[in-house]
Amino acid sequence: MSWQEAESITQWEPSLPLPVSLEKAEEIARKELSKLVKDEFRWQFSEFSIGRFRRPTALGEKWYFALTMKPVLAIGEINADSFTVLMNASGEPGRIIGMGVRKNQQ
Repeated sequence: MSWQEAESITQWEPSLPLPVSLEKAEEIARKELSKLVKDEFRWQFSEFSIGRFRRPTALGEKWYFALTMKPVLAIGEINADSFTVLMNASGEPGRIIGMGVRKNQQ
């Protein structure tokens, strides 16, 4: 996510409630994931985190949110795949610039 993508209409401070609900963040992540896989319904919300970009100028800090999803595994299945989408405080996702795909390990 670039600085420009992290900029948002909604400004957020850690003392305030999250500007994007976890349900909305998952909805955004599923929409982005569906661009890459056909079985996004098999993926589940795994992690949510908050980070910030700092710029050494008067522009200050910009917060971003990261939601990670992982596929639901069948018994005995091993899969290290995951998908993380970054979004700004307005809920706008960053753009996908690359993706590594790891095959299931036997």
